[in-house]
Amino acid sequence: FQFDFKSPGEEWEFFEDKKDKTMLVGCFKPGTSAEIRIYYANNDTGAKADKYFEAYEKLSKLKFQDYKHDPAADRVKSGKLEWYRVRYKAEDDTTVNVSAELDGLGGMIRLPPTDPEDAAKEKDAGAKKPKARDVTEFLLIQVDGVVRIKCSTTAGEGGQYADLFDKMNESFTLCFARRW
Repeated sequence: FQFDFKSPGEEWEFFEDKKDKTMLVGCFKPGTSAEIRIYYANNDTGAKADKYFEAYEKLSKLKFQDYKHDPAADRVKSGKLEWYRVRYKAEDDTTVNVSAELDGLGGMIRLPPTDPEDAAKEKDAGAKKPKARDVTEFLLIQVDGVVRIKCSTTAGEGGQYADLFDKMNESFTLCFARRW
C-alpha cells in the first residue's frame, strides 16, 4: 500500500502519535486544535463500497453525535477515486468495527489500543476526559482495504476549517506503480 499525501500548507507540521498504533500519517497546525490523520485498514470481508459504507453509517449513527452524510453531495471524487465524506462530533477516539457488522456479528465499537502502563498512569493522574471534536472524515472503500482521512478540531472550531477539510481527499494520491 503506497500513497502520497500533500500537506494542507507550509504552516502545517507532520507528527507521530505513539499511542495511535493504526495511524499512518498525522499532520497538525501549530497553535490550533486542527489535525489530520490518515488510516488504512483491511476490508476483512471483501465487501463492496456501498455495502461497507451502509454498515459504517449504521454504526456511526449510533456512536457519534450530529452525524451527517448527504448521499448526493458527500460522494466526492478525487481523480478516479470515489470517496464518502461524513461529518460528526466525537466524544472520544473510538472507531466503528464494520467487519463485525458485515459478518453478522452485530456492530461493535472498537477502542483504540491501550498500553496497560499508560492506562494505569492516566488513572493515577486522574486523567481528564478528552474534549469533543468536530470531525470531517473521508472513506475510500476498496475490496481489499479502506483508507480513512480524519480531519478534526476541538468542538465548535470546525467551521473555520470547513473549506480546507471538505477537500482534504484531494491531497491524497494512491501510487499504483512499484517504486523498487
